[in-house]
Amino acid sequence: MRSSHNFLLCLFLPLFSSCISAQNYSAEYIDEAIPFSLHQPSLQMNLPYALAEISGLEYFEGHLLAVQDEAGTIFYIHPQAGRIEKKLLLFGEGDAEGVASNGETLFLNTSDGLIFGKAPRVKEDVQLLGASLPAGGDYEALTWDKTARTLLIATKDNLKGDDYPGKNRYIFSVEATAPFSHELFLTIDYKLLKTYLQVDDKDIIHYANLQAEYDKPKPSGLAIDPLTGLIYIVNDSGKMLLVYTRDGSLKALALLGDRLFAKPEGIAFDPEGNLYISNEQKTSPANILFFKRQR
Repeated sequence: MRSSHNFLLCLFLPLFSSCISAQNYSAEYIDEAIPFSLHQPSLQMNLPYALAEISGLEYFEGHLLAVQDEAGTIFYIHPQAGRIEKKLLLFGEGDAEGVASNGETLFLNTSDGLIFGKAPRVKEDVQLLGASLPAGGDYEALTWDKTARTLLIATKDNLKGDDYPGKNRYIFSVEATAPFSHELFLTIDYKLLKTYLQVDDKDIIHYANLQAEYDKPKPSGLAIDPLTGLIYIVNDSGKMLLVYTRDGSLKALALLGDRLFAKPEGIAFDPEGNLYISNEQKTSPANILFFKRQR
């Protein structure tokens, strides 16, 4: 029997094909919804200490972009070597969470939902997008939706008010130009996740002996597959990867486990549809995992 640290669970929805077994915790991905071997990265790039608290990930002009939790600097990282090649300062010390690009402007968000934008090749002031997102939420994950030409930003914690039930998480669509309006794009329903994570009246966490808060999704990274349009959401607390369609249907779910995913913080695709997932430093250095697309 494999150690729980090597465990990888996959669910393919709505047909519900589960790779879990109470007798054998090994798993293989066979579903088109996730065309990657998430238990076997093609490359692991350990990062320098300057990115120990890496947060956010984006692919832009042949580089990976990332931010560090406590500074408003965007780091340009070589996508196969993991080295820092240059930096772009948006602001000094302060909270920084997600990073995104529409091909012309780079965007960075803070946990209170402020979004900053800057064109990297133009000497202009940093712009603050005036999006008035719902209070609370601990906004962390950010990406660009090229279909709607808007930003997508996800809550990581409870929102204030009665309009948004506590344990659910929400993704908002935000206009990148004035008047910076926003609307609800997708709801991550924790009750639905809990329903799918049941086998023979026992939850899968019990079988796998994983210490994961799967019923409290905490999106830390957000990306859209350029080949399928599916929305990938990585969660650091429960170490889950969720895949949704644009209409809000849950397509697939993976529990990632501890061996490779110490604390998943960012997710990005390159133009060919290959996948990158970043991990914050825990007992081992921060890293970026590269998964070559299989189909």
